[in-house]
Amino acid sequence: MKIVFGRQISSLSIGFIIIIAVLIFWVHQYNQEKEPIKVGLSITLTGRPSTFGVHVRNGITLAQNQLNQAGGIGGRPIELIIKDDKGKPEQALRVDQELLDAGVAAIIGHSLSTPTVASVPLMNNNRRLLISPTASTADLSGSDDFFIRITTPVDIKAPSLATLALDKLELQTIAVVYDLSNPNYTVSLFRYFKQEFEELGGQPPIATPFNSKDNFSAPKIVQKIISADPEGVFIISNAIHAAMITQHLRSAGSKVKIIVSQWGFPDPAFIKNGGNAVEGAVSLAEFNAESNSKSFIKLKAEYEHHFGSPIGSASQRGYEVAQILFSALSETEDPAKLKAAIIRRKVFESVDGNPIIIDDFGDVARTLYILEIKNRKIRTTGRIEPRALKN
Repeated sequence: MKIVFGRQISSLSIGFIIIIAVLIFWVHQYNQEKEPIKVGLSITLTGRPSTFGVHVRNGITLAQNQLNQAGGIGGRPIELIIKDDKGKPEQALRVDQELLDAGVAAIIGHSLSTPTVASVPLMNNNRRLLISPTASTADLSGSDDFFIRITTPVDIKAPSLATLALDKLELQTIAVVYDLSNPNYTVSLFRYFKQEFEELGGQPPIATPFNSKDNFSAPKIVQKIISADPEGVFIISNAIHAAMITQHLRSAGSKVKIIVSQWGFPDPAFIKNGGNAVEGAVSLAEFNAESNSKSFIKLKAEYEHHFGSPIGSASQRGYEVAQILFSALSETEDPAKLKAAIIRRKVFESVDGNPIIIDDFGDVARTLYILEIKNRKIRTTGRIEPRALKN
């Protein structure tokens, strides 16, 4: 009897051990499946250009929260690791390397063009995707690399801006004020705008560069503009500096027509800081402030509820870029194949219901809207369908 009893205990013990081992295995598998997918976000969150970056971040985190609440990707939540590039190329390289070391599948960034240009070689070397919601420099156009953007490159947008200045605003002379702190965007846009403006019959634009990282002086900039006596002014800067320059122009009695680049205009900070002085300013952006699209109306309400601020172009593109990346992550877990997954699909839908067309180089064509500030609100006054991307 003792021997039989011993054998019974031994059999029960073995069975118990097997059950525990199976449970441990499945718990391990379950935990593996639930491990978050790490995504980096590297944008400018310091200084006056940070208003732009903050709205980008808000749009991305809103998309992240919605996805995670819906169950994530295959049951795995998105973990967003946020870094501040401070608008500086050297800082961008430092924080991007930190994100790569943390094992991110891809990096969303940067919000400014100059840090983006600095970061692309690093991403190429590591075969990791850098996908930007807002970097539009022409310096990265037509390059076979690990970079994708969802904003129209300046070499594609500049002709439409020049046409807007000449045909809609009837400007033959124009001063272009541009911030050298983000030269890969501002100098690039000025160069392509100047070329097209002159080819269409306008007078050579009056270049008025400044560097917001040095001793920025709106009165001195305005004095140069007034001395040149142009019919219009094209301001290529962030929202805060654009608002300050506009205020000083109006305070000086200038009635010139004002165009503001997408870096500054659709940012809610432009109206907030510019007040009545920005009335009548126009821009060209991938943002329809009066869209009747159900997805835009829903996003607009959710954004304002969560962040207490009006939605703008930067926040919309942040939301869209996150959705495009999450879509690619649902197709492949291999970070090196994320760009190919996006390129293969080619066409995505913006929140206003229009196509976002991404070519083989990761450059984009999409609908542009003519915007104007009326009664301190952004109004849509026209639209320009996507121009063909260069081969």
